Amino acid sequence: MKLYGTEELAILALTSGEVDAVPFVELYSYAPTMLKSGDITVGIDAETSYYSLLYLDHREEPNNIKEFRHAISMAIDRQEIINFGLFGYGSIPRMCPFIPAVIASENVDWPGLDMTDEERITAANAMLDGISLMSDMPTTPPEGWTRTYDGNPLEIEMHVVNRPSDIQMAEIIQENMAAIGIKINIKLIGFGPMMGMLFGGGWDNYSWATASHGASGSTLDGLAQEYGSDPYNVWRDSCSIGWGDLGDGTYSSPSAEAVQDTLKAVRRASDPTELAALIEQSQVDFAEELPVIPLYQGNLVYAYRNDKFTDWNPLDEYDGLGGSGHLLSTPNILSLKPI
Repeated sequence: MKLYGTEELAILALTSGEVDAVPFVELYSYAPTMLKSGDITVGIDAETSYYSLLYLDHREEPNNIKEFRHAISMAIDRQEIINFGLFGYGSIPRMCPFIPAVIASENVDWPGLDMTDEERITAANAMLDGISLMSDMPTTPPEGWTRTYDGNPLEIEMHVVNRPSDIQMAEIIQENMAAIGIKINIKLIGFGPMMGMLFGGGWDNYSWATASHGASGSTLDGLAQEYGSDPYNVWRDSCSIGWGDLGDGTYSSPSAEAVQDTLKAVRRASDPTELAALIEQSQVDFAEELPVIPLYQGNLVYAYRNDKFTDWNPLDEYDGLGGSGHLLSTPNILSLKPI
């Protein structure tokens, strides 16, 4: 096993034959070139529980207003992010992440799915206009116009991991937000510092942030652990955004408490009928509350050389990100045969 400082170096090592496999290709721009190579096999799993999310710190207004979050979500062009940021290796997510396809609700699709760009932006602006203390969108806004909330300009710093697909996504979000009167300043940050900022205790150091991670893809546990942890767990997503259980016996809002109570009940239910009803209700309630904004469901792309070994079988062992088995799992490695 070799470790490389950047993913570019790891992929170059694969193409040169220095290593035999790269278990997770996040630089999607390299996939088309590798697909053309006769010596490299590229696998693509579209059923992973690997999501990119927009985190909004609910301790700040107006992030804590549900209608504000829905307006932001409506305005973001997911398909453009997938086309230009991911080179097509992703899909538009439902508004409740980390749910296996077999139990995913059909009632939590992104509301903007079948709308034109103009229709989405118009709907998002109407949502914002309806929020108390929010300035209305002028009929003909001047160039560079910015909304205000409670008299303060909506100029937001958004932390973004410093890698090509994330930067492209951030620039698309920045453009989308300008169309609804919100100015976004992009601040680039490394993946490690991002995780430390969100989940290491530096929670007061951000307003918006985009981050990607996976969760268990076989049950509802991924969602329940992150947003309905029981007992309170300071390392979970709900804690990092200041939503739900605040750890001192209080909740950020009654609606947050209701969603978390449903998620906790899911993990205790044993009756199949009750469990099915709770699984559906938890997704609908989460999508309505929208504590975080799902941006895309990423494909798990992996690559390996086929000129030295045969019998690669990455589906034999579950990898924690989604449906695929880890390319470098022990059962997989032991199954290989030299050519």
